[in-house]
Amino acid sequence: MRALAVILFAAACSRPSSPPVVELAEEPVRAAPVTDLDFRDVVLQGIADDLVREARFRGIEEVSGRNRVERLLRLEASIGKSETALQRVNYLTSLLLAHDASEWAKLRQRAEAELTGRNDPVARRVLDLLVRWRHKKSDIAFSYLSSNYTHFINRLEWEHRFHDFVAARPADAATWGWLLLRADAAAPRQEYGRADAETAYRYYLKRIGRGNAREARELFSVPGVQITAAP
Repeated sequence: MRALAVILFAAACSRPSSPPVVELAEEPVRAAPVTDLDFRDVVLQGIADDLVREARFRGIEEVSGRNRVERLLRLEASIGKSETALQRVNYLTSLLLAHDASEWAKLRQRAEAELTGRNDPVARRVLDLLVRWRHKKSDIAFSYLSSNYTHFINRLEWEHRFHDFVAARPADAATWGWLLLRADAAAPRQEYGRADAETAYRYYLKRIGRGNAREARELFSVPGVQITAAP
């Protein structure tokens, strides 16, 4: 079973056409010596050491990938003797992703469950955002497990990463603002005297301690980004 790890090797999701997009930088694929496969997790390191010994015995000295975890999985697949590294990576990834459990993460989960199966334009737009975020989370997890981390990403850190993800595309910020408004129109109305997707997004920024009113105003001022359908 490929579970979480294969998500990195799937085809990229299609992106909706519309407003200007500022893409988040992706890690480049690069070749590195197999001896570069160092991991913080002791169990994963032991698995990597075994694979490196086998690789060098077979004359394999380099492997390509965007980060150490991806290179490890590619090396294991090329050797083809087991899926031990894949299983350990899936386990660690599931632990890491379990920390994405804030009230907003739960809102995203509910929205995805509710809208899956619908085929109207709003549902497609919301689901596109949420599916791309799930893929991005797996990318983040692989990069994190490849680093010399000292702690797992906590709930607020996950939310900050989600904010960075949606703030890179005005249409995504507007979609998220629409979902926030749909979940709770009372809070932005009480805080700002009106309830719309922009004020819902602005209130979210205040709650997570990220961004400001200017960010919300600039993102929502891009023509055509807002969802016109009622929440």
